[in-house]
Amino acid sequence: MTSTKSRLQQSQNWQEIWVEQDVIAYPWVQDFLAKHHHIPHRIIPFIGHAIAAQHEFPYPSDPYGFSRLLLGKQQGHFIRPCPCSPNTVRCGYYFISVGLGCPIDCTYCFLQGFLNSPFPVLYVNFPDLILELDAWEKELAQENRYVRVGTGEMTDSLVFEPCCGYAKLLASQFHRWPHLILELKTKTTFVDNLIDCAVPNIVLGWSVNPDIVASVEEQHAPGLMERLMAAQKAVQAGYRVGFHFDPIVGIPEWEKHYYSTLQTLFHLIPANQVAWISLGIFRIFPSLRDTIRAQHPQTQLLSHESVIGYDGKLRYFRPQRVQIYKNMAKWIQELGSPEVPTYLCMESQEVWQDVFGDSTLRFRVPGFPRELWLGNDPRSQPKCPCCTS
Repeated sequence: MTSTKSRLQQSQNWQEIWVEQDVIAYPWVQDFLAKHHHIPHRIIPFIGHAIAAQHEFPYPSDPYGFSRLLLGKQQGHFIRPCPCSPNTVRCGYYFISVGLGCPIDCTYCFLQGFLNSPFPVLYVNFPDLILELDAWEKELAQENRYVRVGTGEMTDSLVFEPCCGYAKLLASQFHRWPHLILELKTKTTFVDNLIDCAVPNIVLGWSVNPDIVASVEEQHAPGLMERLMAAQKAVQAGYRVGFHFDPIVGIPEWEKHYYSTLQTLFHLIPANQVAWISLGIFRIFPSLRDTIRAQHPQTQLLSHESVIGYDGKLRYFRPQRVQIYKNMAKWIQELGSPEVPTYLCMESQEVWQDVFGDSTLRFRVPGFPRELWLGNDPRSQPKCPCCTS
């Protein structure tokens, strides 16, 4: 097994950089190429053609991390609604599509059955992204609304930060958009580049699992304590932090392991510095099972009893999911605080009702004057002019 250190180091050591013609003149690209002048680069006319030419390679193409980086132009909108399943209670989250691909390669990652690019892609037409954020900030300011956005949907928000500085570039500008709350979600410890960028509307978030799960299903990511120490460093730098228990895996004695994880979390992180915690139980589309078995033979994910749920995904049976969620929510209140905002990810209205007694949730992020709404309430779904125009 490749060690975490070598895997993440390899993902920063490109053998080749491909640059789409449309972005070659951007100052950031010129600075990036100058910084990495020792790496050969090639100008290509269109990134889609380059991806199509590599169709025989699976995602990810290199078991030791990606060897080629593609820099291109985001042809569509950067800002998009979080892609919830049908009939799922929405969390009002939007993602900023800044790139594709992640070398951490967790066993359960949906990207391995979704992406058509065997290599990571970064979209670097920053002026277009800034225009979209300016437009949405203007709309939200007029309505006095606040919305959460994040960059960790199609990639890890910080996995390429040591070599690219993309997150710092975005974070350094985010004071311009006070009605948008940016979450940079990661499994890495790469926070040093962001220590001097803390502003109230940026949250650093971590996906977490007990080590007994992470050591099998997240082999190339730092361990739990390393992630929590990075979160502690972020708190000390002035950030509020978020945590995502997703996917929760129903391992034997799961109660002991997840309770202990929460104990450790709240021992290191003050509850009043936690912006939110999300809970989501393992689920996949059935078509992903064979891919997981082939690429990750060590996985224990597929040994648990499951059923095809309301959204076509394989899930644990509803009573088991409800019991897990209720216990996790109770422990967060007991070990942390009843004031820590907790919500479910990709779950049905019925499960929300069973767990919380309601399918809507509102909470206030410290430092923000207005509540955020989650769930079926229309206030959780502000229209994004970038997505509807």
